[in-house]
Parts: sequence; C-alpha cells; structure tokens
Amino acid sequence: MGSSENNSKVDRIILFYDIETSLMKLAGFSLYGGYFSHDDILEDWRILSAAYKFSDQKTTRVVYGEEKKILKTMLAAFQRADFIVHHN
Repeated sequence: MGSSENNSKVDRIILFYDIETSLMKLAGFSLYGGYFSHDDILEDWRILSAAYKFSDQKTTRVVYGEEKKILKTMLAAFQRADFIVHHN
C-alpha cells in the first residue's frame, strides 16, 4: 500500500484584536500601599474601543462608542474566527 498525501489547503481564519478601556475611579487616602478593595471602586472601567483584523483581510477595523455596540461587534467577529489572538 502506498501512502496518500492530502494536498488540500485548509484556510483557518485568525482574528487579531485589542481593546482599550477607561481608568477606574477609586477612593483612597494614599498613593502608596497599592491595595484597594472592591468597596473602594467609585466608577468601574468600561470598554472605550476595540480594533480587530482577520487574517484573510487587509483592513483593520476599529469600533468605538457605546459599550454594547462594541461588544456586539466583537461577538460577531469572535464567532467568525477559527482562532483568536489578543494583544494586551
């Protein structure tokens, strides 16, 4: 029996993405010590924008504005991708 080679190319779609978030507002008495509890959070962070690119496309896309809009857009991108790479 001879060996058979599979020469078919399977393209996988890779999603590359990065998000930008706002700062948290915290209540504290000192800049030193570095410990804040969840009770010290005055305003939590939120997603400001996201940038993403698929491996099969040349264009990088940026979405910003309402956090819900950003999350819906990114969810659709995640669902299209076979693999996801995040930059932090």
